[in-house]
Amino acid sequence: MANPYLQDDGAAVLQDSWLCFLDILGFKEILKANDHSRIQEFHRLLRDGRQILEGPADEAGWFDRDFHALTSFTDNIALGFPIQDDGEMESGMVFERVARFQLQMVLRGFFIRGGVAVGEAYVDDLAVYGPALLEAYTGESELARDPRMVLTESAKTLVVEHLAYYGNAGHAPQNRVLKRDRDGQWFIDYLRSTIIDESYDSPLVDDEAVRTHRDVVTEELQRFRHSPRIWSKYEWVALYHNDFCRQYPELFDETFIIEIDTVRGQIGSIVEA
Repeated sequence: MANPYLQDDGAAVLQDSWLCFLDILGFKEILKANDHSRIQEFHRLLRDGRQILEGPADEAGWFDRDFHALTSFTDNIALGFPIQDDGEMESGMVFERVARFQLQMVLRGFFIRGGVAVGEAYVDDLAVYGPALLEAYTGESELARDPRMVLTESAKTLVVEHLAYYGNAGHAPQNRVLKRDRDGQWFIDYLRSTIIDESYDSPLVDDEAVRTHRDVVTEELQRFRHSPRIWSKYEWVALYHNDFCRQYPELFDETFIIEIDTVRGQIGSIVEA
């Protein structure tokens, strides 16, 4: 299907959009180590992940244009959804697809940091530009800090407008896919995508994915135990993981919890007596 940013005459036009900028952490280190097997795995994950970000194919041919455009360069991805009406439909696609992509990457050891913005943008296979890109990049580089996809002010403002549609905003779908962090940042709750169906008394959940997430994060905490600057980023993921599990005590017992203090270790003497 046609790129939604291109006009019928082929002109490239900036459009109001939801724009995501994603940075895949750790890939530069893999390149420096010349780890060919890990590089190949990264490429396979990106190929499969692209299908998640692009969504299901329009096999019935209902639409003459895609809802989105995507471009990637090394370990960065830009994903744009031009806004057709009030932007709520596009926001749902953004949050759901990015959450699923982020979960898939993290389960294989590739953590994601990024920003989500709303504003004018243009995206195609060759280029991405516009004020929304600058804001999303600033979100990734200055606000996110940890492996999380944060919403910038423009994105938060539009979500607040959408929440006003609902009599009880606490029951709005946005409240299930977004979280407010301890520092006030809003971020995409990617572990929420492990909840398959909540329509039952006991929700259906991919508990194996949550266990794998526990193990991957614990491994990173152990690996960077002596690198405080890096360790703190994985500590954030561990705290997020534990908060998520404790939201659903009927689904996740204490074996799902990451023992952060155990991995961190204790303060002790420099020399044992």
